Amino acid sequence: MTDAGPIDVLRELRDRYGRDVPFDVLLGRRADQEIGGVVVHVAGLEDIIAAKKFAGRDKDHDALRELRNTS
Repeated sequence: MTDAGPIDVLRELRDRYGRDVPFDVLLGRRADQEIGGVVVHVAGLEDIIAAKKFAGRDKDHDALRELRNTS
């Protein structure tokens, strides 16, 4: 948790089939966000959606509805 809200730091991300997505691929599809004057690399929306589909937890299913509305 940060003063600006929650943050997830991941060391790996899986696609919807459970395969590891190489870091250089994720980096090429990232979305850069400026937060408090610092540029932060954020996983692309489609990568986040795919990872949540694979995880399949209740909280991921809930988040998917909201994420799909932002794309």
